[in-house]
Amino acid sequence: MNRKNFLIAGMAMMLMLASAGIAGAQQAKAARARGRMAGIGQFVRGLNLTADQKTQVKDIIAKNRPQITQTRIQMLQARLDLLKGSPNAASELASATAAAANLKTSILGQIKPVLTSDQAAQLQQKQQRLEQRLQQRLDRLNKKTG
Repeated sequence: MNRKNFLIAGMAMMLMLASAGIAGAQQAKAARARGRMAGIGQFVRGLNLTADQKTQVKDIIAKNRPQITQTRIQMLQARLDLLKGSPNAASELASATAAAANLKTSILGQIKPVLTSDQAAQLQQKQQRLEQRLQQRLDRLNKKTG
């Protein structure tokens, strides 16, 4: 799976885990691995959620955990099939990526009503910054190949 697909999948699964501050290199590596399949914490961290909001977000994630797990399995299976050279691996990966993106959109849609208008604006800004970073990476790669 290429890096772009990892980023898309990571965004989709970011709702699963919120990572705490990372001190050591080993912890940083583990956090990056979780980030590929998780990371909503990257979006909601820094929004200064109240205790009630944190509880509500955790409840939303818990309610969606079966879908998160199923999507994660689908992504991992697609990656494994791709590594094995299965003929349908590309379409499986595309399907898994779309499912992950839809799940992310759904869960964020459930979380947004929990946020204040300021928090929702901060979340939108974080998403826009991520999109800009991804576009910059894509532009750099396109420059190298062009």
